[in-house]
Amino acid sequence: MPRLRHSLLILVLLSIPLFFIRINNTHDWGDDYTQYLKEGQNIASGKPFYQTNNVHNELNTDFGPPQYPPGFPLILAPVIKVYGISLLPLMYLNTVLMVGLLFAIFFYFRKYASDLTAICISVVAIYSTNMIDMKPHILSDIPCALFTTIYLVLRNSERFPPRRTLLLILSALMAVLTRSQLMILLLAEALFLVLDTFVTVYKSKRFSFKAIYNSISLKIIAGVVLLNLLLANTIFATPRSTVGYYNQFFNYGDKSLWGLIGYNVNYLLDLFRTTFHLNMADKFWQAPVTIMEYTCIVFMVAGFTLSIRKKIRVDDIFFVLVCGLMLLLPVYQGYRFLFPLVAVTLYYAYVGARLFLPQLLPFSKKKIALFATAFYFIMAFDTIHSSFGVAHLDKTPYAPEDTTAFAWIRHNISDTDLIIFTKPRALTLFTNKRTMVLAPNLSFEKNMAKMKQVNAKYVLVRKDLDDGYYNGFVKTMRPVPDSVIIDSVYTLYSIK
Repeated sequence: MPRLRHSLLILVLLSIPLFFIRINNTHDWGDDYTQYLKEGQNIASGKPFYQTNNVHNELNTDFGPPQYPPGFPLILAPVIKVYGISLLPLMYLNTVLMVGLLFAIFFYFRKYASDLTAICISVVAIYSTNMIDMKPHILSDIPCALFTTIYLVLRNSERFPPRRTLLLILSALMAVLTRSQLMILLLAEALFLVLDTFVTVYKSKRFSFKAIYNSISLKIIAGVVLLNLLLANTIFATPRSTVGYYNQFFNYGDKSLWGLIGYNVNYLLDLFRTTFHLNMADKFWQAPVTIMEYTCIVFMVAGFTLSIRKKIRVDDIFFVLVCGLMLLLPVYQGYRFLFPLVAVTLYYAYVGARLFLPQLLPFSKKKIALFATAFYFIMAFDTIHSSFGVAHLDKTPYAPEDTTAFAWIRHNISDTDLIIFTKPRALTLFTNKRTMVLAPNLSFEKNMAKMKQVNAKYVLVRKDLDDGYYNGFVKTMRPVPDSVIIDSVYTLYSIK
C-alpha cells in the first residue's frame, strides 16, 4: 500500500502540466461540440436533453444524428449549471477527465507490470500527440476512453463480488451513453461468454445452464441493457431514433466492400502508427521517430499474438471488434474511433517490447522502461512545450465579427423563422434561432424542395467558413434573394 501511495503521488505531480496545456477560452467551429453544450445546457436547466431549435436534415447523411447520446452532456451539465457555456471551466473539466484517464491507464497496467513501468506507459499515453491534440476539443472521446478503461480495469479480475459487478455495469453503461459505438463492449462480453462456454463444455464434456446464468458476462449485458432501456424510455426518451442515421453507414451503394476493406486496412494501420506518432519540429529527427512508430506497430502485432495465445480476454475480443467495425465503415474521423482502445493498444505494444527489447539491450526491464520514456519525452519536448498556453485558432465562432452577427440575428430575426447555415448547431446555441444545414451531396432542386418543406426564410453565409457551397447556392436561386450585410464576414439572404 505505501508503494501504491507513492506511485499515485508521482502521477499527481506528473499530471499538473496538463492544467496548463491547451487551456483555451475559445474553440474551433467544429459544430459537434455545440450540440454537446446545448444538450448539457438542457439537462442543467431541467429540459429534455435533445430539445433544440436545430432542425435535423435527414438528407445530409454526413452531418450527424438528430441528437448525441446523453452521457457526455450529463457530465457537462453541472459545470454549465454553475458557469454557463463559458469555455474555460469546460476546458478544465476536460483536463480533469484526462487526469482520470491517466490514473485509469496506470491501474490497467499495474496488473501486468511494475508500478514504475505502469507510470511510464500511462504518462506517455496522456502526453502523446493524439491526446494533446484532442484536449482543447469539448467532445466525447476523452470521457469515452476514460469509462472504457475503467471498465477494462474492473473486468480484469478473477473475482466479481456485488460491488465490482455494479461498478462494471455502471462504467459500461456510461461508456455506451457517451458514445453509441461502445455497444461493442456488450458484444465482446457476449462472444466471450460463448467462447468460455464452448471451452468449458469441450474440457468437461458437460453443458451447464447454471454456469451461464451465474457468469459475469451475462450479468453485465443484462444490467447495461435493462438500465439503458429504462433510461431511454424515461428521462432520456427522445422523439427520434438515431438508428437510421447509423444504419446508413452500412449502405455501400455502388461501392465495392472488398475495395473498402482493402483501403481501410491501410487506414487502420496508419491510425495505429499515430498512436505513437510525434510531429518533430526539426525534420532531421522525424526519421528516427518514424522508425520508432513502425517498430511499435511490430511490437503491438507481436503482443496481440502472444496475448491471445496465452488466454483470450474480453479486452482482446473488444479490440478485434473495434478494428473489424473500422474495416467495414466508410467513415473517417481520424484517431477518435481508436481512443477507447488506447490502454489495450499500448498493452500489446508493451508485451511485444518486453519480448524483444531485453534480447537487444543489456539492461533490466525497469531501466528499459525509463530509457524508452526518457527517449519519448526528449523527442516530444518541442511538441509538448509548444502546447502550453492558449492555441491560436484561425476560425472560431468567438471572433468579434461572430459575436456581432449573433447579437444582430438574436434581435432582428423572428424565433419562428428558419435559417439555413453551414454550422446550424453553433448558430442555434449562440442565437437560439431555428436552423438547418443543407445537403451538398444532393442537387440544388432537392435542397430547394427540402427548404420549402421546412419553410426556410433565410440563408446565412459566413466568409471563408465552408468551401463556397452556400455562397454558390444563393447565387443559383431564382428570383435572386435580397441580402443584408451584417458585418465584414456575414451576409444574410432572404428567400423569396
